Amino acid sequence: VGEERETVEEVAEPFLVREGLLARTPRGRIATPAAWAHLGLVPPGSRAGGNGQRDLFGA
Repeated sequence: VGEERETVEEVAEPFLVREGLLARTPRGRIATPAAWAHLGLVPPGSRAGGNGQRDLFGA
């Protein structure tokens, strides 16, 4: 995104969590169903055969 790591962690990430678009999990951060909907995409697990990550990038 062209920003310093600290800026993303201290500004962008908390905003996305508050807005309900990003969730922190023990395995890392994930896009919430609201984030997928905001992007006009179908969340992983909503369609047969998708693993999520590839669906985000259309591959």
